[in-house]
Parts: sequence; structure tokens; C-alpha cells
Amino acid sequence: MTNSVTSSGAATPLISPPSSSLHPSQTVSNIQNLIPLTLDPQQVQYHSWAELFQVAARTHCVMDHIDDTTPDLMLSKAKWDQIDVVVLSWIYGIITHDLLLTILKPGSTAREAWLRLKNLLHDNKSARAADLENQFNHDQLENFSSVASYYQHLKMLSDQLSDVDQSVSEQRLVIQLINVLSRDYDTVGIIISYTSPLPSFDIARSMLLREETRRGQHFDNQPLVTQLALVTPITPHVPNPPIISSNNRRGVN
Repeated sequence: MTNSVTSSGAATPLISPPSSSLHPSQTVSNIQNLIPLTLDPQQVQYHSWAELFQVAARTHCVMDHIDDTTPDLMLSKAKWDQIDVVVLSWIYGIITHDLLLTILKPGSTAREAWLRLKNLLHDNKSARAADLENQFNHDQLENFSSVASYYQHLKMLSDQLSDVDQSVSEQRLVIQLINVLSRDYDTVGIIISYTSPLPSFDIARSMLLREETRRGQHFDNQPLVTQLALVTPITPHVPNPPIISSNNRRGVN
């Protein structure tokens, strides 16, 4: 508060306008800084994305905009509606373009968009589960650049199967990992399969990565001619057998 002086010399107080208090949600300039995953059903598990979103919602006091909890009674309806638009923009901002066009509706609240998205990704669970199972069982290691990339692919499929109520056990993950190994990994594959109990998925991956690294180093240390022989099978040259006439079989006098 400051004072001003009138022409008569009397001081009159000047009241500063109250500073507008921002709701925690209105301090977020970019939701992707809080939720680094863009929801893509082909790559990101819905359950993981939703968990990250709800963490951000709880942190910024907006859970009542996506679930059925009682709205904040300290807020006016106009303020609550304003914050709801903020939350709605969060949802729209971290999903794929195709998902956005699917759930976008004029005048939607954040909760309505949240429920449409949830219902969409939980529809046709049986069909999605069948497709994911087919990928899980038939994708081969040879189609991936490394053991690490194949491991990540299996883990992603496992998460997506869990999202459609088809959880994959740790043991099944390990078995699938060693079932697709090429003959180059026979030794380490046998070690893993005969370990009782089976090692965890992460430990099996580490064992295979060490073998992959060892094989790469062994290959790099070979002379160029040897490297070519390792990647290009050489068919030995077998000379044509001599032609023996019928007269020479027993000898001719």
C-alpha cells in the first residue's frame, strides 16, 4: 500500500489490486515436461501412461477433473471450469494425432475425454490380446539389431499384454528369450535353460549381452581374411574324380 498526496496536502491511501493467485495446474507451461510419454497404443502401455498422468494430476491438485472425487469446494464454478480446460489440454497434448481425432468432441470435459480414451483402449481386448500373443510368439531375434533391442521389444509386448489382462510370467519371458536364440548363442542358452530356478529376465538379458559383446570383440580382433571366412561360408573345392574306363578297372594285357 502506498500514499498519494492531494492538493490540500492530505495523504490518501492507494490500495494495490490483489495479486491473482494461480492454481497449481496453471503453472504448468508444458505438460510433456511432467509426462514424457506420448500415448501410442502400438508403443506405449496405456496403464503406464495413465499412472504418470495421475501422478501429475495429484501433484497439481486436479484429480477431481478425471475421477469421481468431489470437486474442490473452495473454487468457484468459473474457476473450476477454467482449470478443467487446462487438464483437458494436458490430455489432448500427450496422445497421438489418431487418438486425438478419435476422442475429440466439442464442449467435452476433461473427465469425459479421459473416460473415452480409457474405454477406447480397453475395447476389443480379446482381439488385441490375440494379436499381441502372435507377435510375442513369432518375432525372431534375427529381425532385431541386437539382443538389447529384442529384449526391449519383448518387454513392451509383455506390458501391453498385461494391459489387456493377459499377464506374462517372468519364467515365460525367459523361455521365449532363449527359444529364439541362433546357434551362435547355443552355449549361453543351454546355461540359462539348465539353471534352476531359471534366472530372472534381466539376468538372462545380461548374460546374452555379455556373450554378444564377447563375440563382437572376438570378431573385431580377427584378421580380415578370417572375418570374411566367419561371415561367408567357404565351400571347399573338391576336384572331379578321375574317369576310369571299363578297360582300366581290371587292367588290360
